[in-house]
Amino acid sequence: MRNGRRIVDAHIHSFPYIDGISTRGKTQGTKNGKMLVNGVEESFIPEWLADSAFPIELALSYMDKEGVDQAFIIQNSVIGDCNEYISGAVARYPKRFFASVQVDPFSKDAASTLEHYASLSRPNVFKMEISEQYGWSGMHRDLRVFDSPGMSDLWDIALKYKMAVMFDTGLIGTNGYQTEQFAKLADAYPSLPIIIEHGCMCKNDFDTNSELRPQWDAMAKLGRKENIYMGLTAIVETAGNMERAMWVLEHLLNIAGERKIVWGSDIPGNMRFWTYNNMIEWAEKAPCLTERQKDLFLAQNMLDMFR
Repeated sequence: MRNGRRIVDAHIHSFPYIDGISTRGKTQGTKNGKMLVNGVEESFIPEWLADSAFPIELALSYMDKEGVDQAFIIQNSVIGDCNEYISGAVARYPKRFFASVQVDPFSKDAASTLEHYASLSRPNVFKMEISEQYGWSGMHRDLRVFDSPGMSDLWDIALKYKMAVMFDTGLIGTNGYQTEQFAKLADAYPSLPIIIEHGCMCKNDFDTNSELRPQWDAMAKLGRKENIYMGLTAIVETAGNMERAMWVLEHLLNIAGERKIVWGSDIPGNMRFWTYNNMIEWAEKAPCLTERQKDLFLAQNMLDMFR
């Protein structure tokens, strides 16, 4: 509890090392928050993470310090396959953490892997990093989340195990920004909760750009569908400043409604720019939210998806 309020972080990362893949090639952790991408070293997480890792015990210590009750451990392809690690972490701390499952949707064992890990713990999130910059739509240019062959098998499994599906779309106008595909998925699977992350990717002065704004508006309006939620993870960093982040929150609140907005932090990556306390505090002080709406945004909406 934090000041008498329950806090559930819908989006953290925890990993023992970096060993993944991106559209630019193989990724591997080095030291001091850095990783190699196709052999070239770059910063990824805070430099004070000497082993370029964020183990579950360290994540838990930050949660305890800031009064965060529970968190969903979310994956992405850059970090690598953490299905087994996260499953073990949830087994060790079942009252504090919830799992996510990640698969390459075009791999031959995608469905069997998803089903195996989905069956181990609930609630559970199926994370789809489909950004062109980092994820599956960059590695598989023909990926369409609804129309591609074999995708229905994954959605059937997610529905069977009462998972929520979380999408990181990547930048507006890129290959992962599949507004029509998300609409098709939501209509075909009305009982499947779908989270569109990072405020529908509100970057690059989208609000004043005549090409980007209509595309963002179309994605945001998906929040009117009963089973599509608006994730606002790392929204201050994504939007670029506090004022724009507050505008995005209020706008998505008005479109989707108070029961369809979800808060997450994205630690540890954006701890290069903000403290964990800052990430929670901006939501606690949001002028567009009542105290009851803050309770929903900071915890209950995420948990209620799985009821």
